[in-house]
Amino acid sequence: MKSEKMNRLEAFQKIYDEKRWGETNLSGGGSTIEFTLRTREIILKVIDDYKIKSILDAACGDFE
Repeated sequence: MKSEKMNRLEAFQKIYDEKRWGETNLSGGGSTIEFTLRTREIILKVIDDYKIKSILDAACGDFE
């Protein structure tokens, strides 16, 4: 199991290091500010509609 986990870690580290998902956004084109505009609008509406007070964000990516 540990070997399999390390292989994934190494694979994703290589993708990240080599910027295979792009130069400007290391998490890929689908995670840009522009691309996620509609998704963020929907999330804000759901938060408002359901009076959500807290959210746990288990994010991944390059913090864009």
